[in-house]
Parts: sequence; structure tokens; C-alpha cells
Amino acid sequence: GYNTAWFGKNHNVPDWQTSQAGPFDLWPVGLGFEYFYGFVGGDTNQWAPALVENTRPIEPPHDNPNYNFDEDMADKAISWIRMQHAVAPNKPFFAYYAPGTAHAPHHAPKEWIDKFKGKFDHGWDKQREMTLAKQKEIGIVPPDTELTTRSEGIEAWDSLNGDEKKVFARMMEVYAGALSHADHQMGRIVDAIEEMGQLDNTLIIYIQGDNGASAEGSRQGLLNEMTFFNNLKEPFPQVLARMDELGGPMTFNHYPIGWAHAMDTPFQWTKQVASHFGGTRNGIAVSWPKKIKARGEIRSQFHHVIDIMPTVLEAVGVPAPFSVYGIQQEPVEGVSMMYAFDHPDAPPQHTTQYFEMFANRALYHDGW
Repeated sequence: GYNTAWFGKNHNVPDWQTSQAGPFDLWPVGLGFEYFYGFVGGDTNQWAPALVENTRPIEPPHDNPNYNFDEDMADKAISWIRMQHAVAPNKPFFAYYAPGTAHAPHHAPKEWIDKFKGKFDHGWDKQREMTLAKQKEIGIVPPDTELTTRSEGIEAWDSLNGDEKKVFARMMEVYAGALSHADHQMGRIVDAIEEMGQLDNTLIIYIQGDNGASAEGSRQGLLNEMTFFNNLKEPFPQVLARMDELGGPMTFNHYPIGWAHAMDTPFQWTKQVASHFGGTRNGIAVSWPKKIKARGEIRSQFHHVIDIMPTVLEAVGVPAPFSVYGIQQEPVEGVSMMYAFDHPDAPPQHTTQYFEMFANRALYHDGW
């Protein structure tokens, strides 16, 4: 009985099924979503995205020099939610909103990037210390948490020369600007829901990240992430000469591995390393004022992204389907998180989890 829409990244379609020849049964509109507006694949250019509406490729506007996909996507999501509520105010909606940010490329309007000018000149080693101190201050980690050692192969910030520090700090400013810009768009959507008078009765589950922060930017960061995937080396003088273009339409940029490690504080390693929480961990924020009494509190029970679906099903009172279109379904392995919403000390109900990425594996069990 829900209206359903998917906005943004869809990296679930097999490569050989992404053309206009289909089949489209593994596209969002073939998996139960009534509307899709986004891109198919791992990432896209925020200035000139490879856009798809439902199953039809469409061109972004070429007459708007300030066009940005994060802003466009939020506009489309707001329009869809408003239309759905105006036409059928008593019918609930389900919206999945997945921006390409914080995955590379890190693209943002220059004024957003400039907000962070000089904010990362201290470097990634100092940033890790600052981040851990802040995490302890607000209770995200226990007060006796120790910082892991810098992973092997990541250089100390103080060992870099002046040009390297200048470029690498700028790359982090660009990332921070892109992330803040994307976050602002999500805030616009929340504001729109509040304007409709529906915020109290809307369950919002917010996760932001790229698994762990990504080390694909290699040692010196990248003007073009595609060089990494094609084993091409970018000469540092070229990166230095084009530093001011980072985050703009002529780059497909990524930051160095040192910043990726710093963004995974206090854990070790980065995205693609499934055996360490630095490779898999993101925070989650949940809001549902009508049903959740707690405000601004922290929950530390272990959960995994597969727990989102059981949480939504329990929240709306719908049992997991035994069959879909006559096809018997596999059992749902996730665990609803609702038990912890108003019980901060409840024992975790998700006790065991297997991780794997590119044959890099790990097993979580009861805190180990």
C-alpha cells in the first residue's frame, strides 16, 4: 500500500543488463519501486551525471552552468514526496535516497569547498587525534579507546614536502565541501517533510559513508579516479598544477589514502579491508518522533546494513514475505533494531555477522 521511489545510486544491476536492451527486472522499477531517478553503476560525475529516469537514459540540462546532481536529486525527491502527499495524503510513502557522495568523485560548488579552506592544514595524523578526542567527548566511543597505529604504507604527514601538504590538504577541503553540500540537500528533504506536517510520523534512517572511507585515491590522491582503475600513474607536478580544478567539472577526483585512514578513526585500515572495522563501519542516525521517546541519545548495539529491512518491516507492521510472485523467498537474515530505540542498554540481538569483499573476509561474533 506504499508509494515507492528510489533516488540516486543504483549499483545492483549486472553490467551486461545496464543497456537499453535490458532486461530490467533487476533495475529499481523491476524490484518493487514505482519510480527511479538516478544513475546505474558505482559512481557518476556530479556535474554531468549519467542520468536515468525509470529505465530511460536522460540528459542533464546543458543550459544551466551551475547544475549539480546532488541538488537536482533532492529537488526530484522533494517534488515526488510533495506530489504523493498532495494527491493521496493518507497513503504512506517509502523513499530510498542514495547520493553518489561520499564516494568519489568529490564534486561540489566552489563556495562550499571554500568553507573549509585551511581546516585540514594540520594533516591526517593530527586529524585522527582530533577526531578521536571529539568522539570521546560526545560519547561515540568509550573514554579508554586507543587510536590504532597508522597502517603500513601510509606516510606520516610530517614526512611530506610543502607542495604535497598543500595539495593533499586541498583534496580534503574538497571532500569536506562535497560531503557538507550533500548533507545540506538531505536537510532540505527533511525540511520539506516537516513543512507537510509529516516529520513526526516519518521514520528516517540515515547512513552516510562509503563503507569505510576509500583508499582508492592511492598515495597522492587523484585528478581522475579512472587512472587508478587502469593502473596509470598521474605525475605529481600535473596534480599540483591543476590543484584549483579539484572538485570542479574537469576532474574526477579522490583524496589520498592518508585521509581515508583518518576518516575511519579510531579504526584500522579502509574500505575494501573487510577484516577491520575501518573497512566496514559507518554511523547511523534514526529519527521517528512519534514512536521514539529518546532524543539525541547514542546506541552502541552492533548492527549491520541487512538489519534495515527487518526494522522497516517491524515499524510498519508488515511480515517478511514468504513468497513474491509465487517464488519462495530466502529467510531474512537481518534483525530489527527497534528493540533498542527506547532501551539504550538492551543486549544486542545481532550477534554474528560475516563480511567479505574481494575475498577479504571477517567474522564478527559477540563483540569479537
